[in-house]
Amino acid sequence: MSTAGTDETTTGAARPDRVELLIGGMTCASCANRIERKLNKMAGVSATVNYATERATVTFPAGVTEADLVWDLASRLEGRLTALGVQSWATRGPNNGASDEQRAALANDVGADLVLSLHVDGSPSARANGVAAYYYGAGESSSTIGERLADLAQRELVARTGMLDNRIHGKSWALLRLTRMPTVRVELGYLTSVADRAKLLDPRFRDTMAEGLLVAVQRLYLPTADDPPTGAMRIPANAT
Repeated sequence: MSTAGTDETTTGAARPDRVELLIGGMTCASCANRIERKLNKMAGVSATVNYATERATVTFPAGVTEADLVWDLASRLEGRLTALGVQSWATRGPNNGASDEQRAALANDVGADLVLSLHVDGSPSARANGVAAYYYGAGESSSTIGERLADLAQRELVARTGMLDNRIHGKSWALLRLTRMPTVRVELGYLTSVADRAKLLDPRFRDTMAEGLLVAVQRLYLPTADDPPTGAMRIPANAT
């Protein structure tokens, strides 16, 4: 069975536990009340919405970093890969800040068949949200298989999670450029987004994301005639 390399990001500190959001388009106090009720239904979120100032003040659990979430998700994916007989290597760990060049060298040295680089993002804008995938593509040079894997991962994640589709993009970043196998970087959402954060903090949601990534890897190797529709394939976490 093919091997796969997975890694996780260790950048980023714990995000603030309080943000203020600008909310436009409210026409009455009832609108503000509806938005406030919807925000307060999210796990761990407490929110107040001010119709007069068109601002929402949102608090949420602090102390969780991008690295914490991605290491947990990478571990869930690794367990599923192992259950299917796939050998995997973590090119980063919770206390390992290896560079992209070092991670590419490790993937090349072990002879991995593909690399999934998993990240959780952050942005100065609380409106930034959604998932995106990146493959090697620079001018006329690109990774055809990498693009296919990026497309599969993106479509599976969007179909299973309902997160905003920020699409796939060709880039010439070091990890994508220096690896000798198809390599895809997946941005799994934004901790600075109230909606994305609430989802990412849910272990069941991270299970869903891990399954989506696993299915994307499986579909990469399936003949076209056997390729199932996006979002339809299910692989138990304890598959043998």
